[in-house]
Amino acid sequence: MLKHPFHAFRINNENGGNVDTFLGKVAREIIEKHQNNTHQLAVILPSRRAVAYLKKELRQSDFSGSMWLPDIFSIEDFVYAASGYEQIDPTALVIELFRVHQEIENNEKASLESFLAWAPMMVHDFNSIDENLADASALFSFLSEAKAIEKWRPDKDQLTKNEKEYVAFFALLKTYYHKLRESLLKQRKAYQGMAIKAIHESGVLLDHEKWQHFIFAGFYALTQAEEELMKALKKAGKLTRFFDADQYYVKDKFHEAGKFLRNKATDEHFHWLFDYYREKTGEINISGIPGNIGQARQAGALIDEINKHKNTSENEKNQTDENTAIVLADESLLMPVLNSLPKNVSGINVTMGFPVNQTSTGSLLRLLLKSALDKERYKRKNIHVDDLLQIINLPVSSPLLENPETLRLQLIKNKKVFYQPEEVTALLPSRLADILLEDNNPSELLSKLIEFTKILSQNMEDKTTLTLEVHSASIICDRLIELQKILQKANVLNTFNDLEKLLRKTVLNARLPFSGEPLKGLQIMGMLESRALDFENIILLSVNEGSLPAGKSYNSLIPQDIRRKFNLPTYQDNDSIYAYHFYRLLQRAKKVHLLYNTQAGTLGGKEQSRFIKQLKHELPHYNPEITLNDELLTPPVAIAEERTITVEKDETVMEDLQKALQKGNYSGLSASGLKTLTNCSLQYYFKYVLRLEKTDEIEETIPMNIFGDAVHLVLENIFRPDENTDGYVVSPQYLKQQNVREQFIANLPEEYTRDLLQTGRNRLMVDLAENLLKRFLDEEIQAAQNHKITIKSVEEQLAYKTVIRDIEVYFKGKADRIDETGHTKRIIDYKTGNVKPGNLNQQEPFESLDELKSGEAIQVLFYDWLYNKMNNSDEALEGGIMLLANPSKHSIFFNLKKNTGITPEIRQQFENALWAKVEELLDPSVPFAQTEDRNKCEICDFRSICKR
Repeated sequence: MLKHPFHAFRINNENGGNVDTFLGKVAREIIEKHQNNTHQLAVILPSRRAVAYLKKELRQSDFSGSMWLPDIFSIEDFVYAASGYEQIDPTALVIELFRVHQEIENNEKASLESFLAWAPMMVHDFNSIDENLADASALFSFLSEAKAIEKWRPDKDQLTKNEKEYVAFFALLKTYYHKLRESLLKQRKAYQGMAIKAIHESGVLLDHEKWQHFIFAGFYALTQAEEELMKALKKAGKLTRFFDADQYYVKDKFHEAGKFLRNKATDEHFHWLFDYYREKTGEINISGIPGNIGQARQAGALIDEINKHKNTSENEKNQTDENTAIVLADESLLMPVLNSLPKNVSGINVTMGFPVNQTSTGSLLRLLLKSALDKERYKRKNIHVDDLLQIINLPVSSPLLENPETLRLQLIKNKKVFYQPEEVTALLPSRLADILLEDNNPSELLSKLIEFTKILSQNMEDKTTLTLEVHSASIICDRLIELQKILQKANVLNTFNDLEKLLRKTVLNARLPFSGEPLKGLQIMGMLESRALDFENIILLSVNEGSLPAGKSYNSLIPQDIRRKFNLPTYQDNDSIYAYHFYRLLQRAKKVHLLYNTQAGTLGGKEQSRFIKQLKHELPHYNPEITLNDELLTPPVAIAEERTITVEKDETVMEDLQKALQKGNYSGLSASGLKTLTNCSLQYYFKYVLRLEKTDEIEETIPMNIFGDAVHLVLENIFRPDENTDGYVVSPQYLKQQNVREQFIANLPEEYTRDLLQTGRNRLMVDLAENLLKRFLDEEIQAAQNHKITIKSVEEQLAYKTVIRDIEVYFKGKADRIDETGHTKRIIDYKTGNVKPGNLNQQEPFESLDELKSGEAIQVLFYDWLYNKMNNSDEALEGGIMLLANPSKHSIFFNLKKNTGITPEIRQQFENALWAKVEELLDPSVPFAQTEDRNKCEICDFRSICKR
């Protein structure tokens, strides 16, 4: 009973007056005209949210007496309460339709997985047919004939198999419809269209044992069944209807927001037709912002701004939040908006709930399903490292693991792509490993997921930071149990794909209801939840064409022209409905912010909604007192500060440098170190003195460094001379016998298993290696047939030690191949990457390493110099590169002014340049500094440090 002498809720107008909310007016009408018979009154509203708000209005009314609270329903709840049918669960409805499909199609039945792709459209159409009282038999016969004509071709003898199946499918829709209804009626269950049609046909409301009067409030576009029902109630004197309409869009015969009200508004008893748009004096701010994140941040900033003006008391802050609504035309913006809200918000009520698929528990469920699908699809039991890492990184996994971070680092350090079952068992808790590894059938997997989510929820109960995940695990577990009961009755689950599709459409589509007082705090809702509600401050996001309204897409098997013929809603009707919701939401608001995305999408630019364009074009003429602000907002661009980094060579740095240059496994000055030093001394400091490394990554595709190493090993094994000989004379016959593909695979690290190399990019990499090696050997065969080639050594270790500036410097290198052809000795380096043939063409003599044309030139001259220092000789050699990736150019050699060969004079030039570079390196007064050539920064591993 109501016994609250409180004042009704009002919206304060700009000029100091009060504007009743729509539901406030409805509450007053109930009290004034039905206070003595509310126990016989049924009030029906568009949504459950509106029900909660009307109850609040009645509790806070200025009625000082006592009365019974009337029965207040959302339209969805009302039709089931009045019809006597039980509402069928959406999943159970689809499964029941699939059972009907099996009965009808017999041996031609589709799999549950493929059936789920089009079943929701069929259910949607059946519901639309019933709630609009269409003649289903006539409609489906018409549709079947239309589809048959569509496929008919005079120039063809007969239809193809696919065309026949297409026509047969539509011919059977009538049978699907009648058999589904027949089955549901036996169970006393119904979908909403069935229930409202049953109420209309039975006339049960005309002589209801309890409800003697009915109030329908806040509706716009009614279905045909609802319209006929209300006509009957009106004729019996049992109906009151309250509309929330404004003359701005009702009186304009072209305005789509008034389409379904215009004829009704001519009735003198029409309640209510307001003129708020004429009386408004508030603001409507239109802001174009790039990106969804930009919109979310702007919404947070607007909430902060609103609250700054209402800071006199805690009570006023709370009331301001309750009077403010963030409405999402695109509900995927929920998480960005929640993350962008200021801390001074008194509370938050999310009407739409929180999506389960965005929780950590939902992500874990998806990963477990993916693992089951992978096992079935690829017929393997091993687990991909990415799946393991994703599981370990989820917050919900932390209570299950002793040390998640240590485990993560271990997996990264191992650099293995796939883990065998015994390895997974050692890494993960037994229940989790069991789900990932065991050969469950789909029903067994569902049972294990139920048990696992129960345990998961229990393990997280004492984790205050995981409250949302505890709730999520509980909801998921309940949904899984419901699904299991449905499937046990139907016996339709055959494959993991069936289970995965079902879980995605049911369990993972669920939403977590937020706890707390539903009417307190800042309100965040979708467009449909805003029906019949009013707020002082409105922030509406994604007011873009395609989001508001949604456009021409319509989830239906029935074409638009046939929908029109049988009076079913079309996308134009849907656009009109959303136009009404948009304009109705704004009509009482004091301050409105309309945000739209200006960022270009994949199919073109993001266009502002036509509703905005209508407002800008029409509203200033209708009411000049309304302030319309239109602006484009550009987020501030953070310009990276120019960073000049130098490292002075103090005593500590010089000690580290000295260690880096001494002989050791990871020390000494190599060709790659010398090239790095020449490119950028700071990069040399990071890489060779501090020994900074890139973040470890696990690569499923063979990375180029491993690819190159394996190719080098193949060539090393093929050309390696016997230890007891003076060299190996290249034999064309021997080279022709080489199985380079198998040798390449054998020289890959063990984690690249044969299974991993059979498909995808890895298969292409193996093919590439085989192709490169075969072409290379073909060139070698050709060369060996023309002249004798003697391989002296492969992977020859080159080294030389000296003292410069009282510091020991150890020079080191490894020549891929040293050979002789005729009387010429050659030092060769293999390259699997792209090298320009001109990189070894030096045009002029050089005095510094910087004057050499390329890093390859530095390497070739460095190896030549090292070889001669080791052997205490000064003979002329040829130094060059053999190009495995360039079939048109087998090998290139260093030349100065087109004279091939490294003479003693050239070698001396290089030594002078080398000493100068090392002297500079060891000079304490010369700091390590960034290169001046920014092009060299493009592929540097340390760009993030330099911010270049």
